[in-house]
Amino acid sequence: MRTNLGLILPLLFILAACGQQPAKVAATETNPYFQRDSNFLPVAAGGNVQITLGAMDQDQQLLTIKADINHQQNEKVFNLPVAKTIDTAELYKFVWDTATSCYIAVMKKNMEPRYYHASIQDGYLKILQVGTAPVRISDYAERLFAADSIGRKMVKSFRRRVKSGQLMEDLVVETKSLQPDSIVMNVTYGAVSKSETMAVPHFLNAGVLPTDQPDEVDYGVLQDGRFVVLYNIKLNAGELRLKQINKFSGVSATSRTEPVQSK
Repeated sequence: MRTNLGLILPLLFILAACGQQPAKVAATETNPYFQRDSNFLPVAAGGNVQITLGAMDQDQQLLTIKADINHQQNEKVFNLPVAKTIDTAELYKFVWDTATSCYIAVMKKNMEPRYYHASIQDGYLKILQVGTAPVRISDYAERLFAADSIGRKMVKSFRRRVKSGQLMEDLVVETKSLQPDSIVMNVTYGAVSKSETMAVPHFLNAGVLPTDQPDEVDYGVLQDGRFVVLYNIKLNAGELRLKQINKFSGVSATSRTEPVQSK
């Protein structure tokens, strides 16, 4: 069989040219909707959004969302099978990304969140179900859901019998409020007691979170969906050691912790 090179060579040239076309830039690389932002923090609520759940003994629940934003009111009802293995108060989270925009995450029966959006669009207050929330919103909401389980492990007062060195004593950590934005952490092991006074915004709860080490606990607060360690408390050969890790730079609603420089 004779081969017609006059046809094959141009065809090969065309295929090679197609293979050399520049790769398209993925939409996720440029679209802020899909970009992660580990520093994202919600803004102060610019209105009021409320959730009401219907009878929990049904396969699906009636989910009523009422919103009052920018002097407008709206109400929508959705059907959703919500999770029944967690407390009702932990079923939903609100994340305000602007003063007129609030995302609502509701935990479904399969333990994945469903997102709704109450916002001013084209001058009107709308409440819509969204397939996916912006990644910065969903990341933050998921941290809030995870923080609930951490919060259940936190305790205001802590006592544990601990052997350290030649001593077998109770390690005790307690919190005492001095003023609305000031607390004292009291730590005792045997005959040794230490106290630390620190600024903590009054709307945050400070407490103890046990670690996987019997002679070590962390003392801190839940903020922005994370447990922030203020002090690490540790026993070493019978010696009680307190190490400050973070501190608050202020006590307002916008105050965040900052690392303490090692001495």
